[in-house]
Amino acid sequence: HDSRAAMLARIGRLSDAVEYAATDNYDISVRQREIRAGLARLSGIVASYHPHTVTASNTVEDRAVHGEIVSMLQYLMDLTANSPLESIWTRGCARISQTRAIMIAQARDSHSPQSLLFLDDIQDLLGQIETALQDLSRRGSAGRRLRLQPYLEWPTALRNGARGATTTMLTALIWYVLHWTAGPTMMLYVVAAASLLSTLPSASRAAGLMASGTALGVPAGLLCHIYLLPQIDGYPLLWLTLCIMLLPGVWLQFHPKVGIGAFGYCVFSTIMLQINNPIHYYNDISLMNGWLALLLGCGMLVLSFRVILPPNHRLDAARLVSSLTRSLRRLALSGRRQGKEWLVWENLQLQKVLRLAMRLSFFARPAAMHQYIDAALATLSLGRLIERVRMIATSPDVTPAQRGAIYDALDAFSELAHNPLLTANALRRAAGVLCPPDAITQRPAAQVEAMACLEQAARIIHDIPGFLDQRGPLQWGEDYPAAHRPPLAAVRPEAG
Repeated sequence: HDSRAAMLARIGRLSDAVEYAATDNYDISVRQREIRAGLARLSGIVASYHPHTVTASNTVEDRAVHGEIVSMLQYLMDLTANSPLESIWTRGCARISQTRAIMIAQARDSHSPQSLLFLDDIQDLLGQIETALQDLSRRGSAGRRLRLQPYLEWPTALRNGARGATTTMLTALIWYVLHWTAGPTMMLYVVAAASLLSTLPSASRAAGLMASGTALGVPAGLLCHIYLLPQIDGYPLLWLTLCIMLLPGVWLQFHPKVGIGAFGYCVFSTIMLQINNPIHYYNDISLMNGWLALLLGCGMLVLSFRVILPPNHRLDAARLVSSLTRSLRRLALSGRRQGKEWLVWENLQLQKVLRLAMRLSFFARPAAMHQYIDAALATLSLGRLIERVRMIATSPDVTPAQRGAIYDALDAFSELAHNPLLTANALRRAAGVLCPPDAITQRPAAQVEAMACLEQAARIIHDIPGFLDQRGPLQWGEDYPAAHRPPLAAVRPEAG
């Protein structure tokens, strides 16, 4: 779990680096969409590794398949070690195609349903690797036409907006009632800090750090006025004094845990100095008035973000889980293939999974958190299976009756949030119509592949019904007994 999370984080940081580099590098700027699409495909490949996929059985054939995959990956690593991707991508794609041909031949000769499902997964992953290699290495690939979308978490944004409005109203009321001369300074800090915090995924946690960093500017400003500013007789000394004062905040901004607090210190400590030209000596009334305004603004910020409208990480996590389930339902019931926009859907859901991991880290135990994250990543695999089976349904090798069974199974996703096992049973029935287990070698490849997709989708839903159900344990408050059921177990019909 840790290595998978670290890999996803590294790919995410690399995607951000590409976006920044595109502003200065022309070659990256014209290929920015393709590179980001390739990185998004790599994220999807990493996210596909979870315990709800079908694994290889311990047979001679499956061990040979594993050896072929290892050989192919080692070849790609050696090929790309010292050569630019633009010059070797054709050889890499040829090696991947060779491995896919071996997998297809192995699947046609397979008599084991489990081996068939495993080989079907491998073929799909090979296609993703090949497409990612093309996006990262050449212009004019499919990624050029993609526009990846950021996930907009509207409930959190509205809550942060309400927090900022509450803080602004309280400070404006204090200013109005007291006729305080430092009221504008307090308002300036509150509006600026609330706006900055609203852009962060966890504004409530960052509010305390922002307020603490700003408050530390008060003793720093006092020391600066007493010991440093009286020694200044020109601009060079003033510049050196400000550098000395800001150095701790600049250094701490590189620390991920206290970066936002250091940011508050650096930005607002210069306001607290109230430096004029010419420089005046320590003015206790003016300085104390300004410092008190900022300290009161810090109090209002923490009061609004952590007391009046406190965080509810469990509710946020439950909303993300419901959003994943709704997205699956819409994908299955859309009545059309997503086509090249599939990657946009997958990347959007992966952003939800990363947000879910952050929310769960605040309240869930590690074991339960791992189960929830694995289930969330399984929904991405489930969406890919839905897209694949919808594409296979258009094949001429699929009969009208079988095509109708596929669409009926997809229609069963309307009950996914109410009765996931009902959807799983409908998928299994459709898989039996397409290709019974004892007729794998006699049916066309399209029918066998569709059966494999439907069977895998049914297995995934059967593994995580409690995650998909709208009455699952995460959807209840901590005080309810239903919240302490096993994370992924099926919900009984009478449970509520």
